[in-house]
Amino acid sequence: MRTPGQVTFAGHLLLAALTCLAVDITNLLNSPQGIELQWPTVAWGRYDVETATTPAGSWSRQCRVVADSNTVGWTDNQPDSPTRMYRLRVGKVSITNVRHWVYNIADVNTSTQREALVGSHFDMYVLEPVVTEKGEEDFDIAGLLRDIRQCIITQYHKDPIILAYVDIGQAEDWRWYWQTGWTVGNP
Repeated sequence: MRTPGQVTFAGHLLLAALTCLAVDITNLLNSPQGIELQWPTVAWGRYDVETATTPAGSWSRQCRVVADSNTVGWTDNQPDSPTRMYRLRVGKVSITNVRHWVYNIADVNTSTQREALVGSHFDMYVLEPVVTEKGEEDFDIAGLLRDIRQCIITQYHKDPIILAYVDIGQAEDWRWYWQTGWTVGNP
């Protein structure tokens, strides 16, 4: 019997999970080198492969696999056990691996921008935090960031870098910190 993320093979229970998401292992071989696993991915995704010898056993990280094609493979050459579990975790994109990024500081709090951002595919996002604008203190920026991350992790198997835009060169009169008595040169 096969369910998403689990495969039974020659007495082995294989569990694949991506930061709370399941993936199907598409190819499984018992070779002289060990158990060979393959799973679908998207280019530039990164996985940490962890194993445990029993369901109650502790997890140990075996290696990091970088996806450079639509399929990623890994061979477990550890000693056999009646039950072996595998967990695949999405890796955080590092700044050196950023190839595509977006800079968006306008209208981040609108439904149109939300839909565009959540459906996008970038390695890094630089976004207006919105909550620093007068009257927008209650905007759910954490919810927007959660939705962007969940979409990228689910569809592209990577965790993007998300940064907040901060203007350090000037004070902006629409921000929460602005005081009515301020003028040019004061502060």
